[in-house]
Amino acid sequence: MKLQTPPEYVLRGLRMALGVAACLAIGFMGINYQFIDQGKWGEHMCDLVGNAARSGAITCVIVASPVIGRVVVVGSDRTIGTVAGGVTGWLCFMAAYQMTRSHYLWQYAVLCLMVTVFAWASVIVGWWAARLETTPKLFTLTFVLVAFSAKDMTNAFEVMVSRISGIVGGTLISLLLAVTVYPSSATQELLQDLKVALRGLTELNKSAVREAAHALGHATQPGEDREHREEEDTGVDKPLLGRNEAAGHSKACEAGLVGILAALSRATEALPLSQREAYIGTFLGRMWFLPGVKWFRMRHLPYEETEEVIMEIRFTAWLLWRIHLAFRQMGVGGGMGAQFALAFLKSLPFGLVLELAEASQESFTWLAEHFPDVDRENPGLERLKRAVKALLENMDRQHAHILKQLRSGQGDKKNKSKQPAQTAMIQHLAEGTFDIEQGLKPQSDKGEDGGAGQKSAFPKIKEDLWNTAQEQVSMDMPESHEKAERGQMAEDGLAGASPEDQTAFPSNVEDQVAEVRWYSMGVLMEELEEAVEGLQCHLHEYSRHLPDAAIKLYAKDHPAPEKDMLSP
Repeated sequence: MKLQTPPEYVLRGLRMALGVAACLAIGFMGINYQFIDQGKWGEHMCDLVGNAARSGAITCVIVASPVIGRVVVVGSDRTIGTVAGGVTGWLCFMAAYQMTRSHYLWQYAVLCLMVTVFAWASVIVGWWAARLETTPKLFTLTFVLVAFSAKDMTNAFEVMVSRISGIVGGTLISLLLAVTVYPSSATQELLQDLKVALRGLTELNKSAVREAAHALGHATQPGEDREHREEEDTGVDKPLLGRNEAAGHSKACEAGLVGILAALSRATEALPLSQREAYIGTFLGRMWFLPGVKWFRMRHLPYEETEEVIMEIRFTAWLLWRIHLAFRQMGVGGGMGAQFALAFLKSLPFGLVLELAEASQESFTWLAEHFPDVDRENPGLERLKRAVKALLENMDRQHAHILKQLRSGQGDKKNKSKQPAQTAMIQHLAEGTFDIEQGLKPQSDKGEDGGAGQKSAFPKIKEDLWNTAQEQVSMDMPESHEKAERGQMAEDGLAGASPEDQTAFPSNVEDQVAEVRWYSMGVLMEELEEAVEGLQCHLHEYSRHLPDAAIKLYAKDHPAPEKDMLSP
């Protein structure tokens, strides 16, 4: 039976308690016991050792931190400030003692002036030199304890040694416990937070895809049985989302985005701390670290590469949020959303919608599962590239159709011998028989026998498309028969225009905005492909720069714990 590791706050409390007990035990039971029967000199030594033990115990309380890197930072700041403040306080006491010849009033007047100057200077120098905040405080604290606790020159030196030895000893004990007693490192925390962020990308992408599917009237999700989906109709007769349901999808996407940003924020905070940990190897089922310095980077996580990975994940998350907002506007029944949904249905094959959704989901899932050991090839990315390429080719053909209509002056409106590929695609879309491979190929204007094409198929499907739009769009729509439709077009200045020309040349502001937003979807999908490819390249380079291959195996075999994405 495998025992579960206690929570981090329990382990941090255990390390702090052991450190306090160790300092007090060494001071009072280990050293003072030797001087207890030595008379006045022994009592004096017991006082000094007792002060050192108390200082060490207080240090263990102050430097207790969740990870090794934080213990190193706090411990080193406290040690530097203590040593510098103790020595400076001792020297200032000696100077004041000699200058005033031990005159009580003048001696402490000089010491007060000195502590004012040095306290002010310590803050300025500490912040100017290394942006230190804790070290100047500890410098001033130790300065006051040494300079104002000494009675004579000999006693001043003893007080200085007592304070410095206690604080340095407490720091060393805390570091030893942090390394040996259930060690937790900023390096591990950083890798886990990056994995949480990558897993959040999959959830955010899934939420955006779910909203798009429901907005289009399709309840199917990526990963379901494709044959079962293709047997269903295109969903144009299903209602769009209500506002409550759309708001629920937005909350899910927002929670995913906030969770990703929170994980990246934790990773950013852990990155400087990871540079204070020197990786020594992976054995006994865990990674082991020693306190290190940030200049010895051979055994650290790569700093610049980690920053680039964090930036790429953040950029991809915001891009998915933009895609969600685009579908969010389409998903609300009524108004411009339904107009966009109608344009989307008429312009994009349903099979390609599913392919884009499944390919993006597969690429994000693959990255989350393989991090940090990311290869150069991502099967989902290659699939996404093919789907985006098909989408762009489809849009190019629509552009070509518009240009053709512009150059020909919209052609002979009375000639019904030609059937554009767009109308044929709509027919197959309504009948649920559209084939993604065949539908993406350019179609000839001629029929199968080389003669004139079929008559416009729009009357066969106008009942589904226009009736649904009329129910969902909050505007006057044509009736569901061709005569009324032609009359509406005539009022808009497009008398005699065929339905395919109406698609190419929108007759009102709502249709124009819907067409523009439809073309913007192609840009978003292309940006998504580029973002996933960039993230893939950065993660692959990051994997190559890790200090040891064992880190890849450990982080991959020990996934990040399931936690609330909104938790700090």
